[in-house]
Amino acid sequence: MRIFELNDVSFRYPDGTLGLSRVSLSLNKGECLGIVGPNGSGKSTLLKILAGLYFPQEGEVLYMGEALSEERFKEKLFRENFRRKVAILFQNPESQILFPTVWQEILFGPQQLKIDQKEAEDKGNAMLRFFHIEHLKERHPYKLSGGEKKKVILASLLVLDPEILLLDEPTDNLDPRSASELTSYLSGLSSAKTILLSTHDLNLMSKICSRVYLLSEEKKVAAEGRAEGLLKDKGLLEKLNLAEVD
Repeated sequence: MRIFELNDVSFRYPDGTLGLSRVSLSLNKGECLGIVGPNGSGKSTLLKILAGLYFPQEGEVLYMGEALSEERFKEKLFRENFRRKVAILFQNPESQILFPTVWQEILFGPQQLKIDQKEAEDKGNAMLRFFHIEHLKERHPYKLSGGEKKKVILASLLVLDPEILLLDEPTDNLDPRSASELTSYLSGLSSAKTILLSTHDLNLMSKICSRVYLLSEEKKVAAEGRAEGLLKDKGLLEKLNLAEVD
């Protein structure tokens, strides 16, 4: 089953800056799809379009075979169902912080879905333990390090057990142990969840994604295919500024 499909999607920001240029791609149920590109290639813009936060000026975005548009998000039932199933992690976690304590941040989603309080707290504590942030429970998220903030936001998303994860640089600013644990966790999820992973970390991508799209600095799809093939094409990676030239 196809979850998302983009057909010739182009996007410009209000100041005229190009975000994406004629991008076409698909994300299938149960796969881990990688989006790889240098900084400024449009990876974050792409994820926000898939999350229904941006809407392209040209092209078509489909979710479960139906148009994903501003009009659809005006429908309460569709909007709530979509937000329950699709979770997005921004590259900058500060933009997702809402509350004065880590614990409130993590419990907010379950409370919005009216999950039983004890169940919500059990799930929240499980996330605290997984990310080794129990000691941060009553801290203000804004006062944490970049890596700690990312852990808090990841916990607040994963506690809801979403079906589809849109992750923008998920291991950015994480210490090596946390990055390794998250990589293993995502790898274990790949058969049960649908994951789109945006990163310039080729090592992470090769470990958990089966299929990859490469974006160019021109905000276009430069290549698409199996991860094991594309990520070993040194010439192509050098051309796209994704590998050092010897």
